[in-house]
Amino acid sequence: MDKDNKKLLLNKGLAKKVERLICNSFQSTKRISKILISELPDIRNLTDLTVDKRHFKLDKIKLQKFGKICIN
Repeated sequence: MDKDNKKLLLNKGLAKKVERLICNSFQSTKRISKILISELPDIRNLTDLTVDKRHFKLDKIKLQKFGKICIN
């Protein structure tokens, strides 16, 4: 976190590990017809977080189809 500029900096290596974890968590099933995953940019403003600073605000989440983010 860059407190002077009020920016969040995403560790790219950690982001890749989290992405792999999420992608590996979903398996093909007939019960779920559509899986959407949020794609996050590298830098976000602190104002993009909820008051408790634990979640992104709903209007900042950009959902993508599972296959677009989780390429086998």
